[in-house]
Amino acid sequence: VGGTGVASVAVALGSNPNYMTAYNTTLTYLNIQCCQAFKSGATHVGSMLKTNLFLRTLVFNDNNIGAEGATAIAESLKVNECLSNLQLAKNTIGDRGSTALGDALRSNIRLSTLNVALNSIADEGATQLARGMSANSSLSLVDLSQNSFGASGGLYLSVAAKSRPVHTVDRGGGPC
Repeated sequence: VGGTGVASVAVALGSNPNYMTAYNTTLTYLNIQCCQAFKSGATHVGSMLKTNLFLRTLVFNDNNIGAEGATAIAESLKVNECLSNLQLAKNTIGDRGSTALGDALRSNIRLSTLNVALNSIADEGATQLARGMSANSSLSLVDLSQNSFGASGGLYLSVAAKSRPVHTVDRGGGPC
């Protein structure tokens, strides 16, 4: 599908204000994983999430969106009040992308599930996600499996999980 195809889907679902009268009013689940969306596709998806009032689940795994794509999606989470399940596994978001997501979690009021497994998240990114998790009242499941954070990031995540009912999956890149 590629970034252009993902962009077309995002436009159809509400990312282009010129089409706002015809945007999605029924689709609640969207799976566009493994589509080589890259940063450009993620930017369009982020724009769509700012205006789409119906999408509840977005599966956007394995699209190589990087930190910039994750940041575009994170910005939309600051205003989106409908999305409850976001799957961003295997997207190479790293510490910069997870820091942006952690910041977005502070103001998001709806997201209950976040999957950021297999994203090369090290201590700094895990720490920022933990800060966002601590401030978020809706998040109940976070999958951080198979990332590269160590004891420092794990400590912040465990403190965040104990401060509220968040379930974290922490395999830290080691064996299951």
